[in-house]
This record gives sequence, C-alpha cells and structure tokens, in this order.
Amino acid sequence: MKKESGVRSQSGTDAQNAESECFQTSSEEETVELGRRIARTLPKKVCVLLIGNLGAGKTTLAKGLIHGLGVA
Repeated sequence: MKKESGVRSQSGTDAQNAESECFQTSSEEETVELGRRIARTLPKKVCVLLIGNLGAGKTTLAKGLIHGLGVA
C-alpha cells in the first residue's frame, strides 16, 4: 500500500485548505483493511465523502470503514 500526503486547495466562498492523503492498494483485502485503519483515526462525528470513477473501490473502502467503526 502506497501513501502520499499533501494539502489540497478547495474552492468556495471560504477558499479553505483541507489536508488530503492519497493511498494506493493492490487488492480488495488491502482496501478493506485501509478502510478499517482510516475508521480508527476518525473523530466521533464526521462526514466521509468518497469520490471516484466507477470501479475505483469506493464501496470496498466503505465496507472497511463500516467494519472499522463497528456499525456492521
């Protein structure tokens, strides 16, 4: 699993900067595990937005997030 960090500029009325990280996985199992790891770092009240092309792994990552949050 590869990881890159950086700051991504967001456009809008406030033009805030948001911290972003980029991960690359090579299997469904790695993607689910990544979701679990990310879930452990999230604050109690959070909104997670997954954006990507069809087949990018959003649902697989969401499965890991759900398991990591203990809601499934």
